[in-house]
Amino acid sequence: MKDILNFKDILKAIKSEKKFILLLIFITFIIYANSIRGEFVTADDIPGIVENPLTKNLTGSLQTLNISAIKNALIYQVAGMNSHVYHLVSILIHLLNIVLVFAFIRTLFNDKVAKVSTAIFALHPVNVETVVWVSGIPYAINSIFALIVLTLFVLFKKTKLTKYFLLSIFTYILMVVNDKGAWALVVPFIILIIDQFLFSDKLNVKNALISTIPFLIIAGISAYIVVGKNYSGRMEALTSQYYFDPTQAPPLLNRIPFTLYMGTKNLVIPYELNIYPGEKEITITEYKLIWILTLVFVITAGYLWKNNRLYAGLLFAILASLGPTFSPVQVAWLMTERYMYLSSVFFAILVGLIATNVHKKQIKKADTLIIGILIIFAIRIILRTEDWRTNKNLWLSTLIFSPESYRVYNNLGDVYIKENNFDKAIESFKKSFELFPQYADAMHNLAIVYMYQKDTENAKKYMQMAIDTKPTLVPAWEKMGLIYLQEKQYDVAQVYFMEALKLDPNTQLAKQGIKTIQEEKATLGIQ
Repeated sequence: MKDILNFKDILKAIKSEKKFILLLIFITFIIYANSIRGEFVTADDIPGIVENPLTKNLTGSLQTLNISAIKNALIYQVAGMNSHVYHLVSILIHLLNIVLVFAFIRTLFNDKVAKVSTAIFALHPVNVETVVWVSGIPYAINSIFALIVLTLFVLFKKTKLTKYFLLSIFTYILMVVNDKGAWALVVPFIILIIDQFLFSDKLNVKNALISTIPFLIIAGISAYIVVGKNYSGRMEALTSQYYFDPTQAPPLLNRIPFTLYMGTKNLVIPYELNIYPGEKEITITEYKLIWILTLVFVITAGYLWKNNRLYAGLLFAILASLGPTFSPVQVAWLMTERYMYLSSVFFAILVGLIATNVHKKQIKKADTLIIGILIIFAIRIILRTEDWRTNKNLWLSTLIFSPESYRVYNNLGDVYIKENNFDKAIESFKKSFELFPQYADAMHNLAIVYMYQKDTENAKKYMQMAIDTKPTLVPAWEKMGLIYLQEKQYDVAQVYFMEALKLDPNTQLAKQGIKTIQEEKATLGIQ
């Protein structure tokens, strides 16, 4: 089997396995095709894409130097706000990553390992959230950069040619410029792991420093200039938009075992796929299981470190890929599937190596096992893409595994409003702030239902409750202004509109409300 030492070798390897790669791409596309019919979902798609001014501003998007923002704007220019086209492009990005994953793995291992591992990655259900959620695709785009960086680094380690090292550094700079967040910072640690566990029989500090210092310097500059700049914004977003107080987050010693547990479960048994896994109540039995699994992981990692550095390195690469979830100050959700897109590559390699070793001894059993796993994965993807196809499907399926999630009930309430099923909407919104009494958004949304029903008293009651609970909730001040404007209580309405403008000087609804008050008062001759 020819070793991979340059770009030509990579292209030859891809060409030699083009039938396999094209077949895998075709199968993956067919399995994900149902998602093309999908809607934009209320979880970030609506505010982040549909209502985001940058989506309709190609020039502004280009200035961000962010591929995801540019992609969204380009699609809008070509196809308008068409969710089907956005979903199609997301699938195509995943298909591109399939080729890059094959190239990366093939630079490290033989064809058999590369083929099995790439198939596992392509069809792993943990990646559904990234692929079918339009707002999740930035994680796949980041992985494009990461895979190119790692492939170039491997070529450097194998050939000692400086050009590959410099190209790897340059590509990483592009990744940092594109991402401007914490997830690009995991790459130097993966490079360190590859250097020390895949290309060294023992710890070599000198090689470690030579290989990683340039990447760590770039990551450090990014962390200081970009991530540090965005840190306060991220904290504000977590608090104001998601009602999450990072200072009240679970202790790091609890978060690490939970992350290990959820990550292992999603990779090994991807059944309970859930956009809000952190809002599921943990039973005492499950809590004990979490700590047992953590202990097993630590013991296994220690054993492999001494006896099989390759497997140990892959385990550590999986962890390194999830780096931001281990932050001392919680800046990300405890664990979600989209965080695992890159880590699934290293899990796939681990499975591919084990399967290939078994294949040498038990060919039929190994083939049957691999095919069986891929079929099960494919079925799970098909079912999960249907969950994501509509907002209602998504939130009802999420409710199965997170029945105590206040956000799920709030999102379901939005679905029922669109269906004009106001009784179910009222029930859902009330359940939402029953579960989380500080959730002002659900109170605001409940008040809107009563506005639709012309029930002014209940609309006022719950809108004021939303304001009292969260005084910075601009839409609640605006809606109260509208209610009083409809009642011709102009002075009271103006108070609410003015308060909304204090909080957000750019809010058009409040500005229009004050203008309407002035016009109606002038018409009626009221001073």
